[in-house]
Amino acid sequence: MKITTKTRSIIGMAAVFLLALCCFYGIYSTDNKYTAPGPQPVGGILKLEENDLAEHPMIFLIRDWEIYRDTLLTPDDFTNNPPLPDELTFIGQYGGFEGRVGNEPIRSPHGSATYRLNIFLPEEPRSYTLELPEIYSAYNLYINGILMRRVGNPDPQNYHALTDTSSVTLHTGGRMEILIAVTDHDHFYSGMVYPPAFGETETVSGYLGARLILRTTACAIGLCLAFLSLLIGLMIDKRGRKDGISSLTFLYFGICLVFTIYICYPVLKSVIPSGMWFYTMENLAWCMMPLLIMLVQKRISGLLTKWTNAFITLGGMVCLWAVFVPVFLGSSLRLMNAYSALIGIYTWATALYLALCAAMSLRKGTSHSRLMLSALIIFHAALAADRLFPMFEPIRFGWFPELAGGVLVICIGITMAREIAEQIRMRHAVEIRAESVAKMLEVQKHIIPPCLKKKRKPEQPATI
Repeated sequence: MKITTKTRSIIGMAAVFLLALCCFYGIYSTDNKYTAPGPQPVGGILKLEENDLAEHPMIFLIRDWEIYRDTLLTPDDFTNNPPLPDELTFIGQYGGFEGRVGNEPIRSPHGSATYRLNIFLPEEPRSYTLELPEIYSAYNLYINGILMRRVGNPDPQNYHALTDTSSVTLHTGGRMEILIAVTDHDHFYSGMVYPPAFGETETVSGYLGARLILRTTACAIGLCLAFLSLLIGLMIDKRGRKDGISSLTFLYFGICLVFTIYICYPVLKSVIPSGMWFYTMENLAWCMMPLLIMLVQKRISGLLTKWTNAFITLGGMVCLWAVFVPVFLGSSLRLMNAYSALIGIYTWATALYLALCAAMSLRKGTSHSRLMLSALIIFHAALAADRLFPMFEPIRFGWFPELAGGVLVICIGITMAREIAEQIRMRHAVEIRAESVAKMLEVQKHIIPPCLKKKRKPEQPATI
């Protein structure tokens, strides 16, 4: 049976989607804090023997943290008549402090809470390191009764939001008590939502260094591509060429820049603490990526439809909403869920629309459409994997949308390079042809025999 071109295209798209989904599942299985091997706390206590540390020199503290909601506790509160925890929670179970206890109504996602975990280590003291991921949005860290770190000010009367990523190293043995008192009134998340790493200093430091190097390299590549495209656009624009090439390079500059802003938070947070303004920038960057990609695809594919303009208008409205929404959210869990749903709908809708546009271009025989369509299908697979594998946090690499976004940026760059090269080739061919015609006319002008030239009629005398 003969397979048609349309059938081959559908089979190819399905194969790309399934292959990408398999790759994301492989990342989920091998580069995921929630699937990483190693012992976990039970009942708020983690016991680590020598053989545990030898087999797993670094573990992620995920399960059975004691949580005390609506209060900021200190080590002194556990000296005599210690309070009972509200719940044993795993990090990532909630997006904030809104956990339900018994038949109580859902709590506010904002406020204060205290996390507590006891680790029993071998008696012989050695060097251990505790990674501190972003904790929203101000906290005090106590280890063995000592205030080891303060970020912002969690005191409700003098609250000051500040977040960063860092680590604490200490030389200890035996019992180790970790107490984290957190307050949040600003962010979409509250408290601890990312599992911290703990283990021998050499292993944890190597892990943090490798992750920082990978992320810094990705940011550097994104910035290099951004400014290279900006430089090319300025050079073309300076020569006064109005053929659309410079506008494409400026759009690609914007895509690379917003992608870099979106993925640079681990690098920035490890260098300088920052307030809530950076999360607004990160959110805006994520919303701007589909908008800029739509503008690029509209220019390249030439699909001038009313739906294209409608989706571009929607993208602009969502970007504006991303800037102003933190002002209106307050402590409303419903508004936060509604905003999260809006971003999800916008991302899925624009990704689906871009894929349909690429498929239409492929049907019309556009040379670059196959690569664009493959990149957009990978992005769809990333969004699907984000829903299929919710308990995922990368150890060294990025989140699924970040990885797919990187592939998309590279594919758009290749597509635009092909488009620009084709436009330059065609323009060069036109210029050569025009120059050839001009030379031919000049030659013909000089080789025409004098006898073939039109003789001038003599003037007739005027009659009186």
